[in-house]
Amino acid sequence: MTENEFAAAVAQCPHFQWAVVSAIPAHCQDDLTTLAEAPYADGNTGFWSGVPSPQYSLAAFEIVCWDSSAILCIGADETIAAAFENAFPGAVDLDEINRLRH
Repeated sequence: MTENEFAAAVAQCPHFQWAVVSAIPAHCQDDLTTLAEAPYADGNTGFWSGVPSPQYSLAAFEIVCWDSSAILCIGADETIAAAFENAFPGAVDLDEINRLRH
């Protein structure tokens, strides 16, 4: 989806239980149908330790919907992370939570 198509879809207020939205730069011409494994949320334990990174190697960052109970922002730079935290004041730093957990 293009940025505009994604914005239009989000404007419809969809509900996702499990989802991964990979933010792929517009100049990327990679054929996503050739991925060996699509990014996934359900059953992915990789989010809960260390510093998670986007599953899709060309993604600038990923937004992960986790069981309707959490939204994870993975791999975002400081500007995007700050915007996410401003939009969602209750957001916590997953990397910090993972450090405290282990």
